[in-house]
Amino acid sequence: MALAIVLFALAVLIINYVQLMQPDSLAKQDLQIFTYISAAMVLLSMPMSMILFAKFIKGIKGSNRALNEKLTTYQTALLIKAAILELPAMFVCVNVLLTGNLTVLLLIPLVLFIFFINKPSLFRLESDLELTRDEIEQLRG
Repeated sequence: MALAIVLFALAVLIINYVQLMQPDSLAKQDLQIFTYISAAMVLLSMPMSMILFAKFIKGIKGSNRALNEKLTTYQTALLIKAAILELPAMFVCVNVLLTGNLTVLLLIPLVLFIFFINKPSLFRLESDLELTRDEIEQLRG
């Protein structure tokens, strides 16, 4: 998902550099509101993704579910979290495409940083799900 964001942002930069799409000054003023909407979407998506992820995880912690059920729910929670972050990032790219305002692209590294720090790993899985020793050995084995 992060790769899609990076590729789309690069495509937008190239299109902007080549000046294939350049809105006129009147259209830029009309579309300026999308800059604020983009920033608001990115900033609101971060806590929203973490809250929804925590709700999914709360249902798994301490439950007597089988490990494969826990992992399936965890994977679903990660996908939802990533999707909630990806949508505003794509909106930022479309905004730049429409307005030509490249400064809005500075929000993309912020989203990518969130993707990077939330990268799934065995340690994160163990701590998020509070797995038992037997479950940890199953994962490692």
